Amino acid sequence: MNEYSSRWQQPARVALINVAVFVVLVLGIEGTIRMLNPDISAVGTDANLFEDRRFGESGGPRPGATGRSNGVLRRVDDRGLWTYSGANRDRPKWLLLGDSVTMGLGVEGDSTFGGILASDQDSIDVVSPAIPGHASDDYLRIARVLTDTMDVGRITVFWCLNDVMAGRPVETAPQGARVMDNRLMSFLRRHVRTYTWAKAAFTDRPRLYFEHDAGLYEDGRGYLEAAIGDLEALQDIADARSIPLDVVLLPYEYGLRTGADTPRRIMAERLAERGIRAVDAGRALRSADDPAGLYLYGDGIHFNEKGHRAIAAFTMQALRE
Repeated sequence: MNEYSSRWQQPARVALINVAVFVVLVLGIEGTIRMLNPDISAVGTDANLFEDRRFGESGGPRPGATGRSNGVLRRVDDRGLWTYSGANRDRPKWLLLGDSVTMGLGVEGDSTFGGILASDQDSIDVVSPAIPGHASDDYLRIARVLTDTMDVGRITVFWCLNDVMAGRPVETAPQGARVMDNRLMSFLRRHVRTYTWAKAAFTDRPRLYFEHDAGLYEDGRGYLEAAIGDLEALQDIADARSIPLDVVLLPYEYGLRTGADTPRRIMAERLAERGIRAVDAGRALRSADDPAGLYLYGDGIHFNEKGHRAIAAFTMQALRE
């Protein structure tokens, strides 16, 4: 062995040992996080579940598609509606409109509040075309299509704070919650639980998103009045068919944690002025000992199975009154 080779062997060996120790340390941390926090799941939904312009300008579930949402298998039926085992196509339809919260990211179809309502009903067929990104203008387009092609007997909108952004470019994420949407970030969200844990441990993302979306309800921005206009048109569709329309106002985790309910209160007041029935789920969920325990880990917007059960129970009670 010559002097040159000998000179570089030792540093190379040290470097390999350091790399090995680093890899073992990273895997150890990841394994520990997974063991101690089994409720942390993969984050990401397969794009093949969705189809652009499914309802005019609005997207929807792709008919017959199968894919995963946060690691959970989800299926779409041949009508382009989420599959629930309690479905009965011979019955009139109860149309549930909403976004990713109503779809139920990371929750099996039958465990979403839509699936639970479907199993509870013996006289009506619960159907939902909800996907991420839907807002009030999408609800109006979808209702126009489905009330013409199906025997719809009831319409319920499950309203999230950011649903007021109808027909407008999506604003940037709130300051402090911006990440690059690239392949590396997608890989981390889907496969590295430490990434999800660290975000939840070192930032209050539920607060950031609540404050950002609550700001959309400020006077003068135009979001709220445009959304109310869409819901008034949706009420006209329901009235023309003599069927009920209800709006269920869904809370964010931060709102439950702090009692901040101004956006939901504003929405309820504006809808009441227009004769549109609204019920506030936040009032029922406010008594939860651990509001975060109703939501996906570190999320603050999307419900877990426990949260979906709570929303289903509230909806069944509120709409029967």
